[in-house]
Amino acid sequence: KWLVVAGAGLIALSGALVLQRIASGQAEGVLLLALLALAGIGMGMVMGPLPPVVMAQVSRAEAGTGSAMLRTAQQIGGALGIALLGAAYLAAGSDASARLAGLYPVIVLFLVGVIVTALLAMRLPADIFGHGKGWVGNGQRGEDVSGH
Repeated sequence: KWLVVAGAGLIALSGALVLQRIASGQAEGVLLLALLALAGIGMGMVMGPLPPVVMAQVSRAEAGTGSAMLRTAQQIGGALGIALLGAAYLAAGSDASARLAGLYPVIVLFLVGVIVTALLAMRLPADIFGHGKGWVGNGQRGEDVSGH
C-alpha cells in the first residue's frame, strides 16, 4: 500500500509543478522533461499495483465484472481529467495568457484528486491479499516467516 501512497505523492508533486510551469509560461527545458518523467514513474507506482489490489477483493465468480469495472473507471477517470484540463484551458477564449491562468484551478483539482487517492490508499489493509501467517510467497503455506 505504501508504494501506491508514494506514487500518488510523486504524481501530485511533479504533476503540480508541471502544470505550474506551463501556467507561468516556463514550459521548456530539461526540468520539465524530468518532472514529466517523475510523474510517469509515480503513475507506474500507482497503476501497477492497483489491479491486483482490486481483484483480491472480488470473488472468482465476479472476477470478470470486477476487472471490467476497474478498467471502465480508469478510462472514465482519464477522459474526465483530460476534458477538465481542456475545458479550463479553453474557457478563457483566444487570449493565451488568460488560458494559462485558467490552469491554476486545474492544479488545485488535480492535487485534491491525488491527495484523496493517497488517503484512500493509506486505508488499505496491511495484508491486502489475505496471505497472513505462514505465507511463503510461492502460493504454498509454510512456517510463520513474519517473526510472530
